[in-house]
Amino acid sequence: MESERYEKELAVDSNKCISSFEDVSPVLAKELLQDALVWASLHGLVVGDRAVESSGQIPGVGLVHAPFALLPTPFPEGCWKQACDLAPLFNELVDRVSMDGVFLQESLSRTKTVDTFTARLLDIHSRIMKDNIKQEIRLGLHRSDYMLDIATGKLLQVELNTISSSFAGLGCLVSQLHRLGNLSETVKKY
Repeated sequence: MESERYEKELAVDSNKCISSFEDVSPVLAKELLQDALVWASLHGLVVGDRAVESSGQIPGVGLVHAPFALLPTPFPEGCWKQACDLAPLFNELVDRVSMDGVFLQESLSRTKTVDTFTARLLDIHSRIMKDNIKQEIRLGLHRSDYMLDIATGKLLQVELNTISSSFAGLGCLVSQLHRLGNLSETVKKY
């Protein structure tokens, strides 16, 4: 399993692996964080910083590391498989709802009054419906966010995103950071 390989790569000695921050001293945590931030900068695990005016306009200006977990989070295989099994069902549901224009307009009418982004999308949608424009090809990029309920061990869906799916490209970099043992040299010092 991937998690076992990771633990072996980060093994401090034959009896101890870093699997939670309970196993990490404050000094080691600080050094791991510094090394991870440098790795993130060198490997493109970055996002634009809205606090910097020219961020996104001038290449390389106003970038900060993307949010990431310093250590990988163990996740039960059964819950992972459940999420994978649910994905096609939710994708089909979203696709079918997206094809029911009247339902979308009615169910989001109150949201439109308080959310300008949704209001603009619904206005575009309304014009498309009015002009009777039909699309034969559709593409849906969806991201479902889940949490594991510790008390019950159940998988809980927190949200399903149909617009905010951009971090998928960064997820593989976080996996690299964890999987490749990029922080193992730091761990060996302690």
